[in-house]
Amino acid sequence: MEERSKATVLPLNVLLELMDKNDKTMSISELCESLNIDHKELMRIIRILSDKGLVILNTKTGHVKLSGLGLLYLRDLKELLKT
Repeated sequence: MEERSKATVLPLNVLLELMDKNDKTMSISELCESLNIDHKELMRIIRILSDKGLVILNTKTGHVKLSGLGLLYLRDLKELLKT
C-alpha cells in the first residue's frame, strides 16, 4: 500500500465486459470468475470496499452492487493483496 498515488485505469471495454452497462449488480461467483480470484480473497476485498461505501453486499442473495469506483478499486486491491 506504499504506492497510493498510482491507480489502475481500466479501458471502457474491460469495464463493460465485467459489468453490463445497465446492470450494476453481480453475483459473487460472477465476480470471482471475471476477476480470476478465489471466493475467500474476493470476500476480503468486498469487506474493505463495503466499509468505504463503494460496494453493497447483499448476503441473502449473494450479490454485490458496485459503483463505478468500486469496480476500479476491486482491481487495484486484488493486485495489492497479491504482494
